[in-house]
Amino acid sequence: MKHGECLLSAAQRELNEEVGLDIRNVTLLSVFSGPAHRQTSPDGNMPGWGAALSLARDFMRIPTAGNADV
Repeated sequence: MKHGECLLSAAQRELNEEVGLDIRNVTLLSVFSGPAHRQTSPDGNMPGWGAALSLARDFMRIPTAGNADV
């Protein structure tokens, strides 16, 4: 996520950037965060993180020069 970006916008942007999918009609199903989901790194740090589970009901693949759709 970028600073100030909402979870659903981040999911849409990341799927577009990483796998070329344009997703629509996205629903946030759950967010996992907090002490129960923390892990300690080998160096002793406990970075804060969270995970969001979303559902996209509509999507389409965006043709690019790197895939067979072009």
